[in-house]
Amino acid sequence: MTPPKVSSANGQARVLIAEDDALLAETVHDFLVQEGFVAAIAADGQAALQIAADMPFDVLLTDLRMPVMDGVELIRRLRSERPTLPVVVMSGNAPADLNETLRHYGSGPLVILRKPMRVGQLLQALQQTLGNPPAPPTPPPASMPPGQGPQAAAG
Repeated sequence: MTPPKVSSANGQARVLIAEDDALLAETVHDFLVQEGFVAAIAADGQAALQIAADMPFDVLLTDLRMPVMDGVELIRRLRSERPTLPVVVMSGNAPADLNETLRHYGSGPLVILRKPMRVGQLLQALQQTLGNPPAPPTPPPASMPPGQGPQAAAG
């Protein structure tokens, strides 16, 4: 068994990624680290439970269909100890009643993303579950009155 890939950034949210698709897991991990998160990868639910026992984390980012232990069972077990654990589920084919099913396993924030997803959707979901609203878009610069700005300096 290979050790989990863990990256750190001081003072940032810690994300446990449970995803059996190695390429997707690495891509998500690298994006999150670039965005300033601490991230650890587990290839299945059982490996995620082992990492969770050794490393505190703030939010679970999990696939549903994984070998050894699926995402629903992983969420059930983790939320049996931490009912308010924030969870983001990534799935290409989530059942229609998934939200209702997962609500039985705790009261924490829950977002379900459909694969394929965009990185902006993932970031927004993590911010939402962690209680951090996304930053508002930067407004365009106000127009300068005539005679001010770069053209005026050149003239």
